[in-house]
Amino acid sequence: MSSDIGLRSTLVFDIGSAFVRCGMAGEAQPRHILRAPMPPEGHKMLRSNEKAAWVEVLSPLLDSLITDFLLCRPQDRRVVVVEPLAGPSAIREALAEVLFRNLGVPTVSFIHGLLPVLYASGGLSGVVLDVGKDEVGTK
Repeated sequence: MSSDIGLRSTLVFDIGSAFVRCGMAGEAQPRHILRAPMPPEGHKMLRSNEKAAWVEVLSPLLDSLITDFLLCRPQDRRVVVVEPLAGPSAIREALAEVLFRNLGVPTVSFIHGLLPVLYASGGLSGVVLDVGKDEVGTK
């Protein structure tokens, strides 16, 4: 692990049900946006609690995003994952496993998907209206 990790930009991943966005903290927009990969089991997988299946889907995705689009060494970067409030715990556990074990990142923070909007606005409070495709885990 690099001794100057605090000086390097943090990687940010927003993995939604329709799109995946990735970039560096502090930049005005994501570096890359792509359609979210659909697991072989289809839409029912989005609510699945099978961690192993999610590791198989997320491992090549995150590896590709870091090496092909963010162009950095994950071992030198902190990671922030933006996630839905009611998402399955299997997805969070699979993300942590892939990031720590497979990619060797030093730290991972999970934050609710609406918080970055308030943070970016510079305000201390606000109202956020989310008009997204799906909130994984809700009915």
